Amino acid sequence: MKFEQFCQKKLIQEYIELARQRKRYDLGIQQYLYRVFRFFKWLAKNKIKPRILTEEDIARYLNSLNSENEKRLSAFAIKDFLEFIHYKYKYENIKEILDNTKTSKFSPLRFSVTIERKKPKYALSIEEMRKIIEITEDEPSFQSALACSFYFGWRPIEATVKLKKSLKQGLVDFNARRLVIETAKRKDRDRDRVIPFPEILDDYFRYWCKFVSHLNNKTMHMYIRTRCYRWQNKFIKEIGKAVTPVVIRRSVETWLQIRNVPQPVIDYFLGHKLRSEVLENMIEKTPMAETYAVKEEICEKLVRPELERKHFIYEVIL
Repeated sequence: MKFEQFCQKKLIQEYIELARQRKRYDLGIQQYLYRVFRFFKWLAKNKIKPRILTEEDIARYLNSLNSENEKRLSAFAIKDFLEFIHYKYKYENIKEILDNTKTSKFSPLRFSVTIERKKPKYALSIEEMRKIIEITEDEPSFQSALACSFYFGWRPIEATVKLKKSLKQGLVDFNARRLVIETAKRKDRDRDRVIPFPEILDDYFRYWCKFVSHLNNKTMHMYIRTRCYRWQNKFIKEIGKAVTPVVIRRSVETWLQIRNVPQPVIDYFLGHKLRSEVLENMIEKTPMAETYAVKEEICEKLVRPELERKHFIYEVIL
């Protein structure tokens, strides 16, 4: 079968089935297909066939798009479909393009993890976060959960299930103020990241760790969501906004972006899906095989200095 026949229903259906096996939602698949069709329409207009496609062609196409967010989303979709095309047709140029996304920081398909993300539409202000800490004083377990979330920006499952796992394995170093935790959303084999926390967070973090260690395993991942829901009327009355784990996480990312923390550092800190080499390449002459040593260097040389200078937690916790 020639590639020009890729639009046939059978091939598209195969791509959709593979995407579903990877647990993608139908809406996400439709969005990928929309961007893929648009990309190949551009290729046809410029008389570029997939078997002669180059990185320069991909870069030209991405640069022709209007918004940074659309470039990022299109890069994800194009890479995903090129992986499918290589699986079907074994084109050598496609293989080279995909290999470069793993080894070269100049690959246009790595553009998706190096550009600035579009700012979330809403976020809590510093004053609102400070007010939230104040009004939850009578419930110290929830207060400590919120204070730690305002710093780490972690997902509820990371704040509970993954943290409890780290505590059991002795991966929380209170003296060095360093935490090793498994990322919830990344699908690669090496899911741990090493992240620092500041002295000002000590009391809240120690209390939260002690509380988490005694939470029920079956329901612990719902703790922060459930408590936010129970406090919603109070939050809306006091600050005029609903407070959820998603709002907290977006607030952390927004404020780190506003304070010019590099996006790769934010991605690593928050456990976004990204290729870890982005940060590894920022450390000179680091042996790539020494994975844990690399992560400790990322924590101490890149992440901690940025957060100590720019994180808003110092203003939230007075």
